[in-house]
Amino acid sequence: MAGKARILALSLIFAAASSMAAEAVAAPPKAKEEKQAKAASGFSFSAEAGLGYDSNVYKTPDSPYVDFAQTGNPTVNPTQKTGIFTPLEVDAEYLRPLSKKIDLIAEYKFDGDFYFDSALENADEYDHRLSLGPEFAFGKKDSAGTTLYTGVFAGYHKQIYYDRDDGASKISGTTDISDRYTYSNRGVEFAYKNELNAFKYDVYGSFENRDYEDPAAVTQYDHDYYALGAALHYKIADPTRLTAGYRYSSRDYDERPSRDLNGNALTSNPRLEYTYHTFDVTVRQRVTEDLVGYVDYTRETRKDEFVGYNDYTLSKYRVRAIYTPAESLRLRLAASYWERDYKRAFAFDNPIAGEKKYDGIGLDAKGEYSHSEHLKFWAEVNYDDQSTTDKRYEYDRYQAMAGLRVEY
Repeated sequence: MAGKARILALSLIFAAASSMAAEAVAAPPKAKEEKQAKAASGFSFSAEAGLGYDSNVYKTPDSPYVDFAQTGNPTVNPTQKTGIFTPLEVDAEYLRPLSKKIDLIAEYKFDGDFYFDSALENADEYDHRLSLGPEFAFGKKDSAGTTLYTGVFAGYHKQIYYDRDDGASKISGTTDISDRYTYSNRGVEFAYKNELNAFKYDVYGSFENRDYEDPAAVTQYDHDYYALGAALHYKIADPTRLTAGYRYSSRDYDERPSRDLNGNALTSNPRLEYTYHTFDVTVRQRVTEDLVGYVDYTRETRKDEFVGYNDYTLSKYRVRAIYTPAESLRLRLAASYWERDYKRAFAFDNPIAGEKKYDGIGLDAKGEYSHSEHLKFWAEVNYDDQSTTDKRYEYDRYQAMAGLRVEY
């Protein structure tokens, strides 16, 4: 979809959401019996739409750099582009009781960003996800206890492979390979939750197959993804809670070759396989009735199973605060710093460019105002600054957006 057709479609979606919101505001409060009937039906729906400004649509570097990945090491002069976009979200869930302790849950989710200028359509990105499965309750239904969800899911991810220096579609020779990052996926998942007096714990896992578009000129990104994790939530005292988690995951590629210690991805090299170990710790502290603070720490190690060229260690630190001065108003602030160090990899995958390193900061602020039971207004600002020795991927960007959310 491009040009006026795109803008018209987005406007219709936004108008529909606004119409639903107006209806929700104008409608009289529902009777108790109507609310009970709605709960028994097990259907819930939410839609969110907004309007935003993006200061750096393609995450483009802000200064010229020498590209050591190209023959002759040319100097590149990037061109940053700004744009207006629409963030859209839809979430619909249907719950059908199969017995006293078994519910069947079906859920559909959509999440995407769409830019109004057709010249920026390469930055459009969206996801569809549909899941279905039973949830088993152990103990008394509708009370704290043990639940087990098992299900299947399928989805579709649309993302254009573009040149970050100017947003143009990527090509290999004369072949367009811009669909290289687009894929469909399918898999199975489970989540086990057990809540006791002072603590609760979760165990979860999934298997997913991702089938990417197949541009003939380059190797495909098709791969299997596995994940298995657990988290413990402990109430230290009334105002203080601790969460600690661990996740093991793996990506096993069908065709994509590993890189050797010189950074070369030779077709004779074994197929690429990554394994990850991720540790998370969060401390939650209620400061006052209206203010809650969080401190988060994440440490992740990645193992390149061939010769370890792309091994890395990631550390991320984040502080968050949620302030609720009134029942209808909620303010959220977050600040983060992260760094990712590679043991053996080179910037630009070229030994003459030196070691590869990344670090960055992120700042986020969001406000939500509940106008009624069904309607919320929101505004958000976020800022990202990424520094790296691989100057192709160094950028800073801020986005400012506002919109409405309808819930039923």
